[in-house]
Amino acid sequence: MFKKLTLLLSLLVSLTFSLNAQNNKTLNSELLKTPESEIGLMLGLTNYQGDLVEPSFDLGISNFAFGVYYGKYFSDKLTGKLTLLVGSISGDDANYDSRVNRGYKLESTSLIGISLSADYYVFGTNGYRTEDNTAIYLNGGLGITLANPEVTGIDAGSEEEFGSAFGLMIGGGLKQHLSEKFSLGLELSFRPVFSDLLDGVSKNANPDNNDTYVWLGLTASYQLGDKR
Repeated sequence: MFKKLTLLLSLLVSLTFSLNAQNNKTLNSELLKTPESEIGLMLGLTNYQGDLVEPSFDLGISNFAFGVYYGKYFSDKLTGKLTLLVGSISGDDANYDSRVNRGYKLESTSLIGISLSADYYVFGTNGYRTEDNTAIYLNGGLGITLANPEVTGIDAGSEEEFGSAFGLMIGGGLKQHLSEKFSLGLELSFRPVFSDLLDGVSKNANPDNNDTYVWLGLTASYQLGDKR
């Protein structure tokens, strides 16, 4: 899992360095306004990697997710962000020939993710400019995930209850500033939790690997105030 995450981030960093010359041009364009903050909406999918899916992510078990966030601008390159994400995860051994006889099933389980993170713009800025209003950012932070997974097919009382767990948030995104106030974007974030019970299964499967869920979706933001 972490090898795939490292590869993805390496590719994103390589892309931003290849755009370095264009970035220098962008920084020379006029920054019309540096907002004080932003509010935003999120709409997309959550997926997960754990004991009820095969080693690679299965797009077939993706679930609808939405969220809201508030971002505080510390500079035209750095934004601190508080995010609330509401989604769900699911998994079923019946989907995989190698596990069909085990018979575990995670019913669609709602989860809530609350995170505090930072966006660093490696290409472009978080504000609207006179030109080159496409921006790329990396994102990282900490958060807590709440869920109450219900699993069928395991012996009653053989697993601890989940409830909540702290975790990381690592990812990045693409943002297009449409005006001085509005932006649209695409964001991907990996959210490994410090627990193997996000899907309700641990000792009955592989207790050595913690669970991870992923958010992928669209963002829409509205910028507030102006720094003079």
